[in-house]
Amino acid sequence: MTLRATIEAAMREQAPELHRDLMAAGKLTAHLRDLESEINGQVVDAVMARRMSQGWDTLPPMELARKMKAQAAIEREIGRSMASSRVT
Repeated sequence: MTLRATIEAAMREQAPELHRDLMAAGKLTAHLRDLESEINGQVVDAVMARRMSQGWDTLPPMELARKMKAQAAIEREIGRSMASSRVT
C-alpha cells in the first residue's frame, strides 16, 4: 500500500467526516498530497540526521548497503505510523 493510500485509509477510519468534507469540496487529493509531502520530509530529515550521527559516509560499501536496507524498512514503518496520526 502506498503512503498516500495509507493516509487516506487512516483518514477514512479516524476522521470520516473530514474525508467526506474534503472529497465533497474537491480538496481531498491536494490534502493527501500535502500530508504525504510533510511525512516524507520528516522521514528524510530523520534519515539524514541518523546518517550523519552514525557516520554512514565512512562505512564500507556492504555495511552501508545493509544499513540502507534496514533504514528503508524503518522508513516504511515510520510513514505508516505517521500516516495514522496525521489525518486531521
